[in-house]
Amino acid sequence: MGEKARAFVPAPPPPHPPIDWTPALRSKFDQALLALGRLDSVSTLLPDTSLFLFMYVRNEAVLSSMIEGTQPSLRLFREIHGVLLPKGRGGNQTPGEFRRSQNWIGGTRPGNAAFVPPPAEELLAYMSKLALFLHDQPEPIPVLLKAALAHVQFETIHPFLDGNGRLGRLLIALLLCEQKVLRQPMLYISLYFKTHRQYYYELLNNVRLAGDREAWLDFFAEAVIVTATQAVETAQQLIDLSSQDRDRIIANFSHTGDRRPPGNIHHMFIRLLIEIASIRIVKVEVEMPGIPHQDCPQTIPVFDKLKGMRIAPGFTSKVRHIIGGPRGCAHLTGLLMAMASAAIQGLWTYRAREPHQDEIINAMANDYLIDTCRVWRRDGPLVESVRKRHDELEVIERGAPINYKFLTGPCRSDSA
Repeated sequence: MGEKARAFVPAPPPPHPPIDWTPALRSKFDQALLALGRLDSVSTLLPDTSLFLFMYVRNEAVLSSMIEGTQPSLRLFREIHGVLLPKGRGGNQTPGEFRRSQNWIGGTRPGNAAFVPPPAEELLAYMSKLALFLHDQPEPIPVLLKAALAHVQFETIHPFLDGNGRLGRLLIALLLCEQKVLRQPMLYISLYFKTHRQYYYELLNNVRLAGDREAWLDFFAEAVIVTATQAVETAQQLIDLSSQDRDRIIANFSHTGDRRPPGNIHHMFIRLLIEIASIRIVKVEVEMPGIPHQDCPQTIPVFDKLKGMRIAPGFTSKVRHIIGGPRGCAHLTGLLMAMASAAIQGLWTYRAREPHQDEIINAMANDYLIDTCRVWRRDGPLVESVRKRHDELEVIERGAPINYKFLTGPCRSDSA
């Protein structure tokens, strides 16, 4: 016979009797909301909040995209858990699935455990009640109070075999973002809970066994205040450091010696519309949103002369004759050369998928692509696979002997 153990059956939220809101507890919750407001404000000044969160822990940074703009649900809990566990401890504990067996906290078995969550067969009912509570049923509750009580309830239910603590802490950030208290999940409260781990566990047990919610709420509000304040200070230091580095590193001067404000020196675009059949340039668009000199845009009209040109042998020389030197822009000329090679590579890939195009694509590879980049290097795996494909088709379709001369001769190239 199996060993008997007593599992804890939690009362559904909201709390009964109601919370005893002493002036001190209410004041601390007000301070916590003010701290969250300051944190939300500073988040708008950071260029990338996910990198800010990455400083603390990678998992929260990875999951932040799942948190933003979502509503808590049983499905969401499972989806986040499925992402959280395979990349960390507990990856073999049925990620993304509610537990179907009994778990426990502390001890070696349920009989000597410090805490035994509800039985697996009753788990879905308790999680459904928690989901209703998160959606203000049967009654609406202030978001910070909801986050505090929902965390305790989730940890008490312990719906997964592993990862409950991590997901329970993420639930706090989820609620604060879903209720628009924070625009980004920047409150990393996990560090505070881990720093005060023993007291944190004692408070959770006191809520379960003695109904002492007020002590837990006082601790929770303090955790929010400390964590949010530290995050604001860190963010401000990063913003100040970034500003100092930008002023120091990007000292930008004009040709007259006057200092420019920090920013891009060259910011240019060139777009080509190419007809596939003939590899002919149909349309050229040039933009110069960031330029070092006011005369630079005067070179834009000359690029219209490229319309109708084919990307074929001699293209480089023709381009340099038309838009090179004093007639055009050295930066856009170089960019155009790179785009021509990229266009040929893209065209080769396109035609390689079509049937009966082997002669065309083989000639194209020989004429334009060999040794134009590392991928297309003569002794590389891509060229080798193309050569083998050509040889195999020669044998299958024509009965000809294998021709190992393909792609071994000199490559045609343009000279300036």
